[in-house]
Amino acid sequence: MKLDREKNGSLSEIKLFDASGKELPKGIFSEYPSQIGLQGRAFRILARVFPYESAVTWFHLLTAAAMALVAVVILFLLNRKFGIGMAVVWGAVFLLSPWIVQFARNLYWVEFTWFLPMSFGLLCSVYADNKKIVGISCIGVFLSVFLKSACGYEYITTVMMGTILFLMADAGTALLTDKKEFPEIFKRILLVGIAALLGFLAAVCIHAYIRADGDIWRGLCSIYEKNVLERTWGGNPEDFPESERASLEASALTVLKLYFHFDTSLIMGISGKLFGGLCILSVLALFCGIWKDKIRGKKDKSTLYMFFLLFSAFLTSVSWFVLGKAHSYIHTHMNFVMWYFGFIQLLIYIPLRMLWIKLKGYILRKKRKR
Repeated sequence: MKLDREKNGSLSEIKLFDASGKELPKGIFSEYPSQIGLQGRAFRILARVFPYESAVTWFHLLTAAAMALVAVVILFLLNRKFGIGMAVVWGAVFLLSPWIVQFARNLYWVEFTWFLPMSFGLLCSVYADNKKIVGISCIGVFLSVFLKSACGYEYITTVMMGTILFLMADAGTALLTDKKEFPEIFKRILLVGIAALLGFLAAVCIHAYIRADGDIWRGLCSIYEKNVLERTWGGNPEDFPESERASLEASALTVLKLYFHFDTSLIMGISGKLFGGLCILSVLALFCGIWKDKIRGKKDKSTLYMFFLLFSAFLTSVSWFVLGKAHSYIHTHMNFVMWYFGFIQLLIYIPLRMLWIKLKGYILRKKRKR
């Protein structure tokens, strides 16, 4: 039922009390102008469909289910490109990560919108020789980045880089092993990147139109001055509340250091304290593999590809820590989730892959001796 001002009184007159009957300090109930808020608009419409008492529970279920569906699509494509091993590790991380799972049902963050653009970028990488699918991928990237941006700009650099994560690894490997393939891969990166950028700009322009009552230029200036500078770089600390000044004055290196110390598990059963060790182990394992392949004269691209994929995943994750420096400095209770755009998955997969290669070699040598 809709609240009636005359019957129920003004929202400004509402009083809140704790369990002991003590009145709590008043807050302000107002519009949040920092985004279009598409998710709120959608849930408001859907709320008319579901029973009043259980609507929020249904929304949690739908949002988590959407994240699960996007994850399944990513796993299917990973299986097509890399095989079952990579898909199983990514699936385990999606399922067992305390960060991914906690965000999955959240109605503000609508987590599935973070990974949907990645699924279209991966689709482009898997079916790179099919021009029709590449075209569909670009349209999907445009729409999905627009959807994410319309629901909020947080983490947008990581989300957008996630669209070209696998294409960057394709390009790096081609540059060192088959330069003839590089121009085509670079072209696909350009197409997907432009699609992502256009999706973002479309959302920003609509937001600017709404924010300034139809004056897009004034709206863009307002977004830049009141949101971009506050969350990224360039803002004058004196122009913002004291609670935000430290985040604007902190260096990118200071912020980055914060995110190398996990207070939670990486996934269930693997402590966050192992994060640094896994980084070192994965890099060393890849360098050893590349070095051995070179000495033996082997032309196995897989280890080299894993190196570029890990490097690309690292850049994807840290892009928000660096470019969204002010936001990341304050939101350490949330932003560790950025490591799960492939980097944590690869830190677990690479040592397991190297171990499996060693085990297969040992079994093969045993069979030859027999």
